[in-house]
Amino acid sequence: MKHSFTLASLSSTVLAGMLTVPKSFNLTEFHHRLGNKEYSLIFEAKGDSFFDQWEADVEDDPTHGQVNYVDLDMASSLGLTSVNSHGNVIMKVDSTSDLASGEKRNSVRIHSTPTFTQPSLIVIDAVHVPFGCAVWPAFWSFGPDWPNNGEIDIIEGVHNQEYNQATLHTSAGCNQSGSGFTGTVLQTECDVTVNSNAGCGIKDDTPNSYGESASKIGGGVWTALFDDSGVYYWHFPRGAIPADLSDDCTDPKPSLWGPPVGRWDSATCSPSYFGPQNLIFDITLCGDWAGNTFTSAGCGASCSDHVMTGSNFANAYWEVGFVRVFN
Repeated sequence: MKHSFTLASLSSTVLAGMLTVPKSFNLTEFHHRLGNKEYSLIFEAKGDSFFDQWEADVEDDPTHGQVNYVDLDMASSLGLTSVNSHGNVIMKVDSTSDLASGEKRNSVRIHSTPTFTQPSLIVIDAVHVPFGCAVWPAFWSFGPDWPNNGEIDIIEGVHNQEYNQATLHTSAGCNQSGSGFTGTVLQTECDVTVNSNAGCGIKDDTPNSYGESASKIGGGVWTALFDDSGVYYWHFPRGAIPADLSDDCTDPKPSLWGPPVGRWDSATCSPSYFGPQNLIFDITLCGDWAGNTFTSAGCGASCSDHVMTGSNFANAYWEVGFVRVFN
C-alpha cells in the first residue's frame, strides 16, 4: 500500500490519545497474561487475491437493513468490489443509482471461508471506513449457532460518529470485566437477550478511530485477540502503527503494544463462549441500529427516504489494505 501519512503529519491530539496509559494499568500483570507468545500467520487477504477466501452472503439482512446483498460476481460487475491502484480492496454500497420509494440499495456482505479458533489474533489495515447518514458498517466475527459461539465486533458504528465501538455478543452468563484498558465501558452484559442485544460494548476514545475522522488520516490498524485470558482490542491510527503491524508484518507482539483499548476478562466471560469464528465485512443501511437513531443523529426525518438517493452514499465504502490472522 502507498500512503502519504507520516507520524509528523498527525496532530498532537492523536498522539496524546495514543500515549495515554490508564492509572490502573499494570505492565507486569499485562505481560504475564499475554506473555512473549509467538504468533504464526495462518490467513492473509490482500490485493488481487483478497476475495479468494471469502464468500458472499446474499440472504435478507438479519439486522433488517434496506439493502440488497449481491454475490461477488454481481458486486464486481456493478463496481461494488474492486482493487485500486494502490493495491487496496474496495467494498462499497451502490452510490450512483436513484431508487423508487421503498427499494433496497445494492451492497456487499462477505464472510471468510476458513474459521479461526483460540488463540487467534485478527489484524485489519483499513485506509477508509464507511460513514454517512443511514450507513451501518461492521468488520466482525461470529461462531456457528449464533449466539452460542459468540460474536466479536471489531469495527462498528453508524451515521457520522467518530469513535469506534468494539462489542461482544454472547449467550447468557458472559460479562465484561477487567481493568487496564483505555476505552469507555458502555454495557457490561454481553447476553443478546439483554438491553435489546446491545452487547457489552467498549467505546474507543482514541481520536480517529472510526468513520470520517479515521478516513481523513488514511485509517490505521485495528486488532482483536481472543485467547484463554480473554478478549482484547487495540486501535492504532495511521502514523502511529507499531512496526510489527506494518504492511509486511509476520511477527506481531501484543505484549509490547501497551494497554488495549478494550478488554473482556476470561474470569467473567469464559473462552467457552467463543467457538470457531468466521470473519465478516458488511455495510447495511438503516436497520435496527442506524434506522432507529437516524433522526436523533441529525440525519433527517426518514432513513428509508434517505436511501433513495445514490449520492448520499459516496463515502459508504471500505478501503482495505489487508486482513491477517495469526495463531
